[in-house]
Formats: sequence, structure tokens, C-alpha cells
Amino acid sequence: MIYGVNNPNKPLEYEGKAIMTRYMEVLHRVNNCLGVCHINTTWWDVDQIDLPQLAELYSAATGIETTVDELRKIAVRQLNLEKAFNLRHTDLSRKDDLPSERDLREPIPGGKLAGWKMDKKRYGRMLDEYYELHGWDKQTGFPKQKTLDNLNLGYVAEDLRKIGKLG
Repeated sequence: MIYGVNNPNKPLEYEGKAIMTRYMEVLHRVNNCLGVCHINTTWWDVDQIDLPQLAELYSAATGIETTVDELRKIAVRQLNLEKAFNLRHTDLSRKDDLPSERDLREPIPGGKLAGWKMDKKRYGRMLDEYYELHGWDKQTGFPKQKTLDNLNLGYVAEDLRKIGKLG
């Protein structure tokens, strides 16, 4: 299993992409917080260090025993704070997480992928899965109260409620 998916080497398939995206979002944030170059991790090469080794590295460096689940929760908390910040200062919603009409309308003109184009329904189902994995509302893309509460971000939920952007 790589990036949380049994067979990630199918670039034109939609299945597994939401899980892979979430995995990479977590890994990216952990790398950034620890000051580890992405190229030295599975972000770049599946044979490089991954979340278990990063948890060991953090534990050894700080003397604070940390698990992959704890690192993951910190990363997901950070992601939700980023999402809330963007919602607070923009009008972004689900519509902004969709490909452009051109991407949905025009097939790739040449190369190995010539003729392929994105499928709006399949992309929509993948986006639903992505939001479900994050605990965000499928209609709006906004974080849900329960998600923010589970991350000790109740004050963020209250702020989003005040501006009408709580899922």
C-alpha cells in the first residue's frame, strides 16, 4: 500500500485519489513543521522516509514520544485552520474546488494521454469522498462543527458560524 492506496499507479482513475490527496496533505504539513525537505520523504520517492520514521525522528529529537496518529492530527488541525482562514477572508466554496470548464470540455490534445478529459460526475464523487475524509460539508466544502470540535477548534467553528460558513 502506497499513500494509503493499494495501487496508486493509475493516473487516469479517480478511485483512491481523495485518499492519496489527504495523505499528501498530511505528509506535506508534517514535513514543513519538522523542517524536512520533501525530496527526502515519500512525498518525492516511495522508498524514502515516511510518517512512521518522521514520528521517530520527532520523538528522538524532542524526547516527547509521538505517534503517527498524533502527527496526523496536528497536520489535519493545521489544514482546518488554513481552510478556516481562507473562508474567513474569501468567498471560496465547493465551486472553487472544481476543474475549469475547459478541463471538463476539452480532451488532452497530444502525447500519451491524448483524447482523455476529466469527467465531471466522477470528479464530483471524488470531491465528495475528499470532503467526507476531511469532515467537511459536501455541498459547500465548509468544515463541520463536529470536525472542528474533535480538533479542539470550537472557537474556529463559532467564528465560521458567525459568518455563515460552518458546514
